[in-house]
Amino acid sequence: MTLDSHRSDKYYLDFSELEQKTVEENIDELVACSSLIRNKLLDALILYSGLKGAKGAEVGSMLINTLIEQIDNSKAIDIFSKLFGIEKTNNQGQKERATFLDILPIVNQKLTANLPWTNESGFLLFNENVEKVLRERDDVSMKIEKSDVHGKLKPLDTYHDLVIKEMQTSNNRSKDIFHMFINMKLAEKFNCKPKLIPLENSKEAKENPVIEGKNIESYIEDLFDKYYEQTKSSIEKKGIMPKLSNENKVWDSLLNAAKELRDAMLSLHQKDYIDLIRKVMEDSKKKILQEIRKFLKSNKPKFHEMSLPTLEEISSIKGGYGLVKRISSNGGYMQVKKDYLAWIIKEKIKEESVDSPENSKKGIYDSHAYTVD
Repeated sequence: MTLDSHRSDKYYLDFSELEQKTVEENIDELVACSSLIRNKLLDALILYSGLKGAKGAEVGSMLINTLIEQIDNSKAIDIFSKLFGIEKTNNQGQKERATFLDILPIVNQKLTANLPWTNESGFLLFNENVEKVLRERDDVSMKIEKSDVHGKLKPLDTYHDLVIKEMQTSNNRSKDIFHMFINMKLAEKFNCKPKLIPLENSKEAKENPVIEGKNIESYIEDLFDKYYEQTKSSIEKKGIMPKLSNENKVWDSLLNAAKELRDAMLSLHQKDYIDLIRKVMEDSKKKILQEIRKFLKSNKPKFHEMSLPTLEEISSIKGGYGLVKRISSNGGYMQVKKDYLAWIIKEKIKEESVDSPENSKKGIYDSHAYTVD
């Protein structure tokens, strides 16, 4: 399994289609998840660390499992994955939903939340005294007071800024056209005469050439306009820009809520809490697998321990309903089935290695057909 930083189509959340009410609901999901981690899961881990005796540890383990299940089942995890560009790929190269326990170990302070569109913060304008110092110093790292800053200059609105950035970073012709256009504007600023240099060495370079009936300035400007419109059209087709104004402050609130959830997860990086969570989850997983095996063996010949029945079949047997609930709270049926089949094979092999010669002739699978998904 690998975790990557690009979107999964199956679990993709299209923020560009959201109304303000839905964005606010997403913020509430993130805030609630942060609170669950800080106010409940963290407390449960502290409590579990200080518990003595098997009974207390069991109660603490159940509480931690329940809280992790609540966190994992919350929409906040999908929102978080989308905003931080987290994607899970299994060993077969297929995209899967990244779970809370997948995300938790990779979270760090450098991980930043982003929306699909840019929201250019602008360029800082300092007073002349600061600019003079910056011009004269090789090392530009210096403390600048707020009183020395005129403000932030935003020459373009966000939409035009997005198109220009796309032109600048693309791998196609639009990148060259953009630089050509900027250089023509600089040539005008410095009163330079653009030259057209033929590829044939025998011909001389032409200053201020006329191309296809247009002077060079008009020709380049027309080219820029065409490539700009093409890039703009491509962005519109991708649906990158939101229907709700990208200047709306609710987007900032969404990013801030995502950052808070990241910081709540980071609080679990202290005092080996991640290792403790892993231990609790592993113990819980082992316990449910052992419980399944015991249940299947006690209900022979209806069930065989090498094959996990459906939830309906399990719940139809006395004691099965409670087992179904515990399967659901330990990753769900498909995950538990996969884990159980892999585990039971290993268990049978271990038992075979220390069992009697008679059993080695009989074989560990008792002629029962099984498959590992």
